[in-house]
Amino acid sequence: MFNELVCAKKLSQTIGEQQLQVLFASLPADKKGWRYRSNARDMAIPKQLASALVNQYLQDNPEFQGFQHTVQALDQYNAAAFGQRTAGRTAHHKEAELRERLTNALFKACCELPDNEQELTMAGLAKNFTTVDIEANRQRIDALRQRRMALRQQNARASQGKVQQAQRVLTKLRQESTPLNAAGINND
Repeated sequence: MFNELVCAKKLSQTIGEQQLQVLFASLPADKKGWRYRSNARDMAIPKQLASALVNQYLQDNPEFQGFQHTVQALDQYNAAAFGQRTAGRTAHHKEAELRERLTNALFKACCELPDNEQELTMAGLAKNFTTVDIEANRQRIDALRQRRMALRQQNARASQGKVQQAQRVLTKLRQESTPLNAAGINND
């Protein structure tokens, strides 16, 4: 969905350098534990800080709003295809996955900094991203938009089919009730 490296770069540009330095300073010495799903005690504070930064980045982000619309359409499709008990699951799981990926991308960007670099800076993070990554992200976003349009069209066709089926049933009921009325049967 989102290219996590490009999003991490945008994330690092959106939040302040001081906040990034606080995150970097809170991380434990062992870089192997720098991941979202780590249950290590020394990762509790960095995870909270990174989560707050991700929330700050996603708030009022138009790309995130587009993402939410797309997963809601996918969720509606899944609910129609697999039953209402699945309603809401897809959107919840996809958003949680996105948040996990963004948090891990932040940790990865911090991890890839050279050991001799004392401060986490925008320039240090920017070195980790290329124009190829940015272009790949744009292509993924375009593919996601096309998928969203296809889902909308598919949902519209499904809705149209349901309406047509209901119209056939109503027409059939009218035709079946007409002979009774024509025969002079009165329900009074």
